[in-house]
Amino acid sequence: MIIKKGLLFLLPAIFFRMTVFGQTASPKSQIPPLLQQFGEKFPQEKVHLHLDRNDHSSGDTLRFRAYVVNAQNNQFTDLSKVLYVDLLNSQDSRVIELRFPINDGGVSGWVALPDSMERGTYTLRAYTAWMRNFKPELFYHTSLKIGNPANSKQSIPRETKKTRNDELHNIQFFPEGGDLVNGITSVIAFKAIGSTGLGEDVSGTITDESGKVLSNFQSSFAGMGRFNLKPLQSHSYEANVRFKDGVTKKIILPAALPSGYALAVNNQDKANVIVQVMTSGLNTTEPVWLAAQANNKLISLTKLDLSGNQGSISMPKRTLPTGIVQFTLFNNLSEPKAERLVFIDRHDQLRLNAGTPKVSSTNSVIQIPIEATDQLANPVIANFSVAVVNRKTPVDSTTLTPSILSDLLLTSDLNGYIEYPNHYFKSREPQISLQLDNLMLTQGWRRFIWKDLLAGKFPDVSYPAQTQQTLSGTIQTGKGSTLPKQNVMLVSKGDSAFTIRTVTDSKGRFTFNLPDLQDQHQFSVIASTDSKDINVILDQFAPADSTGYVVKKELPNYAAQSPSNQPHTIKNGARQLNEVVVKSKKLSATEKAVAPSANFNGAGNANQIITYKDLNHCDNLEICLEGRLVGVYFRIKKDPFSHGYTKVPYSTSGLNKPMLFVLDGVPIQPGQISLNSIPAGNVQSIEVLRSGSLIAAYGLAGSGGVLVITTKKGGINYNEMDEPEDITVTSTPGVINFTYSGYQKYREFYVPKYPVTDVAKKASPETLLWNPVVKTDDRGQSVLEFPVSADVKNIALTIEGISGDGKIGYHYQEYAIK
Repeated sequence: MIIKKGLLFLLPAIFFRMTVFGQTASPKSQIPPLLQQFGEKFPQEKVHLHLDRNDHSSGDTLRFRAYVVNAQNNQFTDLSKVLYVDLLNSQDSRVIELRFPINDGGVSGWVALPDSMERGTYTLRAYTAWMRNFKPELFYHTSLKIGNPANSKQSIPRETKKTRNDELHNIQFFPEGGDLVNGITSVIAFKAIGSTGLGEDVSGTITDESGKVLSNFQSSFAGMGRFNLKPLQSHSYEANVRFKDGVTKKIILPAALPSGYALAVNNQDKANVIVQVMTSGLNTTEPVWLAAQANNKLISLTKLDLSGNQGSISMPKRTLPTGIVQFTLFNNLSEPKAERLVFIDRHDQLRLNAGTPKVSSTNSVIQIPIEATDQLANPVIANFSVAVVNRKTPVDSTTLTPSILSDLLLTSDLNGYIEYPNHYFKSREPQISLQLDNLMLTQGWRRFIWKDLLAGKFPDVSYPAQTQQTLSGTIQTGKGSTLPKQNVMLVSKGDSAFTIRTVTDSKGRFTFNLPDLQDQHQFSVIASTDSKDINVILDQFAPADSTGYVVKKELPNYAAQSPSNQPHTIKNGARQLNEVVVKSKKLSATEKAVAPSANFNGAGNANQIITYKDLNHCDNLEICLEGRLVGVYFRIKKDPFSHGYTKVPYSTSGLNKPMLFVLDGVPIQPGQISLNSIPAGNVQSIEVLRSGSLIAAYGLAGSGGVLVITTKKGGINYNEMDEPEDITVTSTPGVINFTYSGYQKYREFYVPKYPVTDVAKKASPETLLWNPVVKTDDRGQSVLEFPVSADVKNIALTIEGISGDGKIGYHYQEYAIK
């Protein structure tokens, strides 16, 4: 049996049996200590960025306040002290990489957007080094629109292989709990995707093999909805789907099991969550166990007797934390049989309010009082970040950057792109609660696989939590042997000169703990030895891999946002040509590796690129790639040629179809070849295509995702070593000189005492006020004060923050200035 949950899948249940102690342990004795151990050894961190605004232009300064918290209680982290911030373009390539010091769980930072940035939709991403040990979906992500007045027209994409419109539509069905079981009525949720890659309204009917209509269905929000179905033995079922644009499809529903468990959760009651367990065709003399956990912390483990083939439990919501709670059903052999995620809202977060603006008649300075209280109306003393933006017209709040509420409580625990996450928090209407439950049924997922936990297998920690900036590396001989107990010295050059000494460990490795360094610094690392046959090798700072998260949207044509980017005016009917800059660029090792690729989208246009450098010492492609490919999982299937077993790659967003292999430009249908039939030593590059715009070039055959594999062509020194990306290195034996990039310097947001009358600023939707740290007093109150010019008619105020006990506050409000 395979338990489906959202976009990830559990392995067959037979592998879940606990064998660590030579016998099967009961859930009561096994699950609580293992989950506690996992939570203590691998505390989860979350990051949220409050941005001053989400529409910018090249040359602007993007400002943010980062909140870094422990996932279990949303209190500020004391684990990590360094935050990484990346800006990715529409091809998932990093265009900006920065690092900031974390102080008391927060960062007040900024990102300078170069004047040369191309117009488009970018992804802003933030994470700690510790977070890299887990799935990149846990990173902070948000889409960011960046304009460029010198390139106001949308770029024309290169023509690719034409794809029929119906191939760009997708719908997936998710039985509640994981599986349909004959004779048991179950909820089936669905998620429909249109040609834009976003949710699309659909409607349709469910029919059996005779064509008899059993039910109708209609999506309610973001292409999601649900219907009920009671499958019967010897029957099959089909969904007849009509998309909003008229495209129709017939989809075979997941086959029902002849026997098994079904899990049903009713989360619509205000006071309780009601969980019902049903079974069919099984021996019910043995009990089952229902585990409830959130963020790796066990909340309850309840024993249920399924007399009459069913049992239920009512759990008071006051015993559950606000956020996503995961219910898992185990049989008496500790095998997980069904799972369901629910969102709990106890309405116990902070209440933030803003009063009526008061405009001074003498100097046009606005004052807005704000107040913070808890759920019992007690005043809250805390720090909040505040942004006030000039809005020409009111906007739909659901299109704004995800709030701290939706980010920390919702999207950080779900897989894939969540459309309009703020929508689920705008009111407490039953309709929105049901839409949020549809999201749980379709895009819910887990932080770990039960198989690994029950076997006592914990994640490998490749990235220790950083408490400060560090510099590390290895001392080796010319033949590659490491040198233990070797004296090593770090020498800083320039005005801030200092020296640090250390000794390599048993593996020849050294680590220097650096002071807080900002901007660029010149260093030398010197190995104290008279030998000429010695090398100093620095560890490369490699930013986190791209995630395939980027959602490519059409960028509406809007004017420049920054006065510095206003186009020059040319009179007398003349046309001003855009500046043309001719540059020569040295190709990177990755660009060289993918240059001969036959990728239909163009060499290197992929969600992820694996090169020969990543496959050093690799003998088995299946083993090397499993866990390395982002957004790709592997299923074990029988190889029809060798009659053994092979691992077949699937994209998490790939219509439940195996990925298409394209070997040196030749498409190979799934099943005709295995990864292990391709010698790893012959591979020059592998391009992973998962996004809709990238796989569209391969038509229906590539709708499950594509692996573009290019074998070695020669002309490359395959033994050449890459230089670290964030340091410029020159070296002699035993000495290495380099430039190190430290923390980004903090830049204050300037607020003038009086309104700015610069004509160039009047048309821009600029940030009027950005204060990353606004502290409320013992009454929970503070006052915002900033000037406005006469042309400002509408403003939008956003307040975000977290109290010391981990309660989250968010407030968005628009004002008309009179």
